[in-house]
Amino acid sequence: MKKKGMAVLATAMIMAACTLTGCGKEDKLVVGMAMNTEIDFVSDLQNALEEKGEEAGIRFVFTNANNDAEKQLSDIDSLIAQSPDVIVMRVVDSDAAVSCVEAIKNAGIACVIQDTPVNTELYDCRIVGDQSMVGQLIGTYMQEWLDEDESRTINMGYINGNTNEVIQKRETGIYDVVDASRINTFASQVSMGFSAEGAMAYAEDWLQSQPDMNCIACANDEMAAAVIQALSAAGTDFDNFLVFGCDGGDIGQQYLQSGELDATVSQSASKVADAIIEVAKGVANGETYENKVYNPDCYELMTADNMEEVLKEK
Repeated sequence: MKKKGMAVLATAMIMAACTLTGCGKEDKLVVGMAMNTEIDFVSDLQNALEEKGEEAGIRFVFTNANNDAEKQLSDIDSLIAQSPDVIVMRVVDSDAAVSCVEAIKNAGIACVIQDTPVNTELYDCRIVGDQSMVGQLIGTYMQEWLDEDESRTINMGYINGNTNEVIQKRETGIYDVVDASRINTFASQVSMGFSAEGAMAYAEDWLQSQPDMNCIACANDEMAAAVIQALSAAGTDFDNFLVFGCDGGDIGQQYLQSGELDATVSQSASKVADAIIEVAKGVANGETYENKVYNPDCYELMTADNMEEVLKEK
């Protein structure tokens, strides 16, 4: 009887432990990360999450759709099958991603959108930096360049990476701070999927069709690098032609050092990773956010002069 009593007690203790922690379920929070593209920033973000995850008590599971909306839906199905606590998605296409969000929520999983918007409000929270600030930081550099010589004028071409509201603000923010009488937008185009090849084609065309253009700004550094290659091939004098990017990754740093990229806006992968960890824990615990938005402070202008200092905080 004594042995039987001990066995009953042991069984009861095991059942109690299962109630508290979940038998067969790992102690860590499991977060699926549905990445959208293979650029420096996304790679830096994944590395930052992997480094910070252990200490935060989170296991991250990564997929990457590589700018393919259909693959992103397949990636989401794969993540759902692994029963994570939260799925964070960097959206490929704002319309196509609606099905992804619906699938996540129908599976009873918390859904977080990072950066690019999705055309539904079924998600739990969207993490997005102030995109207008990206343009304003570039615009501040432009205005300082104009102030150095009253005869200067900026004749700009702008290349966006898609048509959503987030990326559009990277351009429109420029006009918030630059003297409107001294900047002309000769052309504004979209290289869908942040295609470097598309950006190069636009630059090559503008060199022929817009001979007075003296500035090209891009929504990321990969496109800016392609523009620089086109300008170099045409023998452009970079002392008299401004080029801007965004993200502050390896390729942006390379062209800052060469003097062909005037400035980029560094997006801190570390700070974005911190925001993802904080929000993932929050939504997993049922927390809500005002207007379903969380704004991390993650942008800083990077030039050749301050690059080393900015990278210490990146």
